[in-house]
Amino acid sequence: MWTAVSIVNIAIALFGFYVAWNVWQIGRVLARVADLLLEVERSTDRVLQGAPPPILTGQVGTRQLRYRYQLLVCYLARLHQILALLNWGKRAWQRRGGRQIASRRRLAVRRRSIE
Repeated sequence: MWTAVSIVNIAIALFGFYVAWNVWQIGRVLARVADLLLEVERSTDRVLQGAPPPILTGQVGTRQLRYRYQLLVCYLARLHQILALLNWGKRAWQRRGGRQIASRRRLAVRRRSIE
């Protein structure tokens, strides 16, 4: 009986050592990953150290460009309305002028027929 208990105890201990060794290996891998991430952060910080002023300048330029584009869209819409109004006036003028020419012809034909 004592032998069976000792064997089970040794098996449990070996399993515990196996789990502890795997946890230790995972800890080493995680430590390497953490060190790598810290190095990536440092190098990224070094690269982007002088970036904020140009980024801000780009943002201001983009904002101004969007504002100008909106103004141009408004001007274009207003120009479209003006051209539509002018086209409508042109058509109305042509219809009025066409009626006058037709009525003048009728008057001329009547005068000739009366004479």
